[in-house]
Amino acid sequence: MPKKHSLRLASKSDLKDIDADALDAFGKGASTKSLEAERATTKKKEPKAKEPTEPKAKEGRGRPKLPIKEKAVRKTFSMQPSNFALLDQLIDKGMDARLRINKSDLIAAGLHVLRDMSLKDFAKAIDSVKK
Repeated sequence: MPKKHSLRLASKSDLKDIDADALDAFGKGASTKSLEAERATTKKKEPKAKEPTEPKAKEGRGRPKLPIKEKAVRKTFSMQPSNFALLDQLIDKGMDARLRINKSDLIAAGLHVLRDMSLKDFAKAIDSVKK
């Protein structure tokens, strides 16, 4: 029984070669066996290795490039229920100011404010929430 060929596994260039060879062979009245013998003797072209190139930047077109965001790291920690309630109150306050914020935004903002404080103010803030 002849071997079946899967067309799904063939690449587009292989299909074009098969179509061209088949048209030439059958146009001349050749049989499929002679076509297969001819294909077996011909060498396939080796694909050229592409050299890696840097993507070219479009000048003055399209959207401006945005800075790459850091990937978020998922960590878990515990907080007092009163602090979670405070987060919800601050989210509501943000909504009143027409800001769309979430808990992560609030925590990040708090960290940045603490970072920019003087040592004296930083120590006061930490002492006021420690229990």
